Amino acid sequence: MKKALKILLFSLSILTLTACGKKTEQPTGSNTNQEKEQGISTPSPTREETPPANGEATNSIKTSDNKSMSNTLYPVFITENNIRKYGYVNEKGDFVIQPVYDGATNFSEGLAVVNTTDTYKVIDTTGNVIYKSDSSIGTFQNGVAIINKITDKLLYGYIDTNGNAIADSNFYEFADNFNSDNQAFVYSEGKSSIIDKSGNILESYPIDSRYQDIIDIQDGYIIYSDPDTGDYGVINYKGEDILEPKSNPYIVRYVGNDIFEIKENQEDSYLPSSYSPSALLNIKGEQLTDFNLYDLSDFNNGYASVTDDKYTYFIDTSGKEVASFPKLEGRGTLTLLGDIVKAEIDRDLLYMKKKGIILWHNSNEYNLTSDVNVKEVKYKPSKYVSVYYPVVVGLKSKETEKKINNKLNELFISHRKSITAEDQLSVEDSFTAELENQLLVIKQIGYDYPFGAAHGMPIKNYYYCNIKTGEFYTLKDLFIKDSDYITTINHIIKEMIAKEETNESSMLFPNSFKTILEDHNFYLTKEGLVIYFYPYDIAPYAAGFPEFVIPFEKLNKIVDKQGTFWNSFN
Repeated sequence: MKKALKILLFSLSILTLTACGKKTEQPTGSNTNQEKEQGISTPSPTREETPPANGEATNSIKTSDNKSMSNTLYPVFITENNIRKYGYVNEKGDFVIQPVYDGATNFSEGLAVVNTTDTYKVIDTTGNVIYKSDSSIGTFQNGVAIINKITDKLLYGYIDTNGNAIADSNFYEFADNFNSDNQAFVYSEGKSSIIDKSGNILESYPIDSRYQDIIDIQDGYIIYSDPDTGDYGVINYKGEDILEPKSNPYIVRYVGNDIFEIKENQEDSYLPSSYSPSALLNIKGEQLTDFNLYDLSDFNNGYASVTDDKYTYFIDTSGKEVASFPKLEGRGTLTLLGDIVKAEIDRDLLYMKKKGIILWHNSNEYNLTSDVNVKEVKYKPSKYVSVYYPVVVGLKSKETEKKINNKLNELFISHRKSITAEDQLSVEDSFTAELENQLLVIKQIGYDYPFGAAHGMPIKNYYYCNIKTGEFYTLKDLFIKDSDYITTINHIIKEMIAKEETNESSMLFPNSFKTILEDHNFYLTKEGLVIYFYPYDIAPYAAGFPEFVIPFEKLNKIVDKQGTFWNSFN
C-alpha cells in the first residue's frame, strides 16, 4: 500500500497539474468539460449534514514549520493503486476532512468545492455539505459562486454562501464573478449587462451580431470569435473594440490584471494549441513578451506561473521572472496563497514557503514491509515526457537490490532515452507496486500521445520479480520446462473467443487471434492467469485491453508447482 503522505525537507523534482475551468474553478482532479458532455442540470439548492471527518489519517503528516502555514485548510491527496483521493489537512498537516473525493479546490471565504464522480458539493471547514449539484460549481468570491445548468445550452447562475440562489434566480449565457462592488458582468440574448446581487440590471448594452460568437466574459472584457475567419478578438462590455481579430495570433485568453494571453498560429505544427507558446498583451494592444511562455496560469495577486523546457516559475505582469520566488523542475502550475506557494508539478502536489522550504509533499513511496519500500523517481528528458519509475530500497542484500533496480530502470527508461522534442510526443508513465509473499509485482501504466493524432496509445505492463533472488519472471517461467503451454492456452482462448463471437456486442476482430507469444502479456490473480492484448491486436481501440481469464485448475497439468515463480507467491 502506498503511504498516504510524507514531509520532505529537501529540494526535489516535482510532478503534474490539474486544469481550471473557463468560468469556474474546477475541483483538482476533475474533468472540466464534464458538464457539457453529460447534459446534466442543476437541482434546487440543498443542505446536507455529513460527518465532519475530523481526526488524523493513519499516516498523517506534520509540517516542519507550523507557523508558516496560515490558519486554513489545504487540499491534498493520497494515492491507492494509482487512484487519487482528495481531502484537507490543517496547518499541522493533520487530516481534518478525510481523503474521499475525486477532486478538491482551495478554500475561499471558508468554503471549498469537492466532487465525487458526477456530484459537486460546497463544503465548509468541518466537512458539512452546504450545497450540491450535478454540474460544476465555482470558487466563492465576494460571497457568491457561479453555478451552471444545461438546458438546450450551457447557462450560468449564482448562489450565496448558504447555497441559496441569488440574482433573482436568473441564469445567463455568460456570467462573471461578483466584484468588490457587488456587481457582475453577464451576457444573454445579445445584451451585455451589469447586475447587482438582486439581479437588477444596472447597465445594459446591445452587442453587435458580429461579436456574438462569445468565448468568455471576464472583468468586463468579452472575448469573441470572428464569424467569418474564426480568429479571436476582444471588446469591452459596452461593445467597444479592444483587440481586433488577427489571423496571427489566433487564440486570446484573459488572464487577469488587464492582460491577455495570445498564441501564434502554428499551422505547420501538430502541437496542440494548449501546448503552444504564448505571449502577454495589454489592453492597449501592446505585446509585453515574446512567444516564449508555456502553460501560463491566470494572474493571482499580480503573479502568474509559466514553464520553459525544464522549470516552472513565477512571472510578474510585465512577463519577467520573479527571481525571489521558488523555481521548480518540471511542468505544472504554481499558485500564491498568501505566504505559501501551492505547487502542482507533473504528478505531485506540494506546499512550500516563498523561500523554497518545503512544508508538505505527497508521498512518493510504496511501503511493502516494515523495511522494504518502492520509491517513485522521475525521469524527464523533455518538456512533455514524464516517466516515473520504481526504485526498490531496504533489501538486506544490496547486490539483489541493485540487480532489481538495474532491470527496472532498463524496463522503464531505456526505450525513452531516444525521445526528443522533434518527436512531438507526450509521454506519461507511472506504476503501482505490491508484494505477494516474495513476489514483487510492478504494474506499469502509461499513455503515449503523438501530437496531432486522434488519440494516443495506453500502456499496461506487469513485471514480476522475486525480491529474495532478484529474478524476473516471464510467462514461460510459470510452466513446466518443455511443456507446450502455448498450444494449451491458445486452445482455451479460442474456445472463449468462439463463445464471445456469438454475442452481438462483441468487439473482437473476426479471425484475428492466431497465437499467444512465448513472453505474452499476462498478470496473475488468486484464481488464475489473465492473458491480455493491446488495443488493435484483436479488437479496436475502443475495446481497451481484451482479457481472457484462465483458472489455474485448467492449467494444472502444465503449471510448474515446484518452480520458483509459482512458489514465490504461493
